[in-house]
Amino acid sequence: MKLEECIKRIDRYLRSTDTQPRFVNVQNINDLAQIKQHFHVGSNKFKQVQDYCKEDENPSMDSLLNGLRHMEGVVFLTGFTTHLMLMGEYELKNQLSKLIHLTTTSCRIVVLCYQCEKYLTTSDVRFDRIIYSVDGEKSKKPRLVFFSPEMPAPQNGTVIDGIQNAASAIEEMPINVVYIKTRKNKSSYSSALYHISEQNGAFDVLCTMDPHTNQLSIDYGTENNGRML
Repeated sequence: MKLEECIKRIDRYLRSTDTQPRFVNVQNINDLAQIKQHFHVGSNKFKQVQDYCKEDENPSMDSLLNGLRHMEGVVFLTGFTTHLMLMGEYELKNQLSKLIHLTTTSCRIVVLCYQCEKYLTTSDVRFDRIIYSVDGEKSKKPRLVFFSPEMPAPQNGTVIDGIQNAASAIEEMPINVVYIKTRKNKSSYSSALYHISEQNGAFDVLCTMDPHTNQLSIDYGTENNGRML
């Protein structure tokens, strides 16, 4: 559907007595920003997935779901599907199912989903009415580069501090690469729906600067050689 029609449907939902959550999928950063701007008024609340994260940790889904159950009024949730794409398709679908079946009597919840249409499909046609998919050109999905806090931050790139901020960066910044200062490893996200690489030393930095370096062995030089570059 068109963005304008989606906004009208959300408006009708917010004026209704229906408290089953709605899931709004968008394909690009601009449409997501327009929806946020339109509804960022009055007493509407916007909750980000990192609100339920400790520093440099993944969100506590139990805390998130419990928090939503006890909220009142109108709540828009952002970053949920974007962060769960780090966890892989199985976990993403599992947590989406829990949200779809969330029951609350005092809160209307709108989950803003990003490039998630294939994971919102369900065999139960009763749920079709709660999923709104906005047509549009897809924003390019960025590559994620993990680097440890002991490594110097890249000089020419967008750097975020902690894995908990990954989702907001992906949803808000039109960039090709996101550098994430974290103690998490690539292996922690083996099922991720993103391309992830990591920089643990000078050789890894060189590989990022020049992909041809991947054809060489790290044994050809020393860490000090890398620092000199």
